[in-house]
Amino acid sequence: MLTLQSVSGAEPVTLAEAKLAARVDASDLDATITALITAARKQAEQLTGRWYILQTQRESLVDWPAAGEFVLPVFGATVVAIQYWSGSNWVAVNSSAYAFGPSADFGGSRTEIAPHAGTSWPSLVALAAGPRVRIDITAGPAAPANVPETVKLYIKATVTAWVNNGDGLLPAQLQRNPMLDPLLDSERLWC
Repeated sequence: MLTLQSVSGAEPVTLAEAKLAARVDASDLDATITALITAARKQAEQLTGRWYILQTQRESLVDWPAAGEFVLPVFGATVVAIQYWSGSNWVAVNSSAYAFGPSADFGGSRTEIAPHAGTSWPSLVALAAGPRVRIDITAGPAAPANVPETVKLYIKATVTAWVNNGDGLLPAQLQRNPMLDPLLDSERLWC
């Protein structure tokens, strides 16, 4: 299971754009709308299988995966960093020892990682419990300008719906609006 390590860059939709879409002039909702932009982006990421802000997430494993069997649910990875537990500290695997790229088995919608041909992963020490391998994978557009307009429209429309529905501002009520889902169809990874 991937866990978020860091996010860099700006959200694909600015506060000013979201406020204009929602027809909000006052600044008393600025913090709420900023949080709603992030929630709507995460919702779009979940629905499409893509990331819309540059981010690094970590996969933690108990053991090395078998060759040809390690595929992460990440589209368009740009950086992969691998570490393993030596018994006393985390050691980085030299990036020249492995390759990563789009998985042919999933139509390129996933990232496959494997040691180079003729090599193998380093030996792991015995550990009573917990992960012995950490894989940090970075993906997503480097700038908001690289996010498709349909995704930005989805985010603005979702934020507008939440803001204009008084109950929409309650955290438990941030429901997806299925009428907006078709905006994301061209971005979905259908694998």
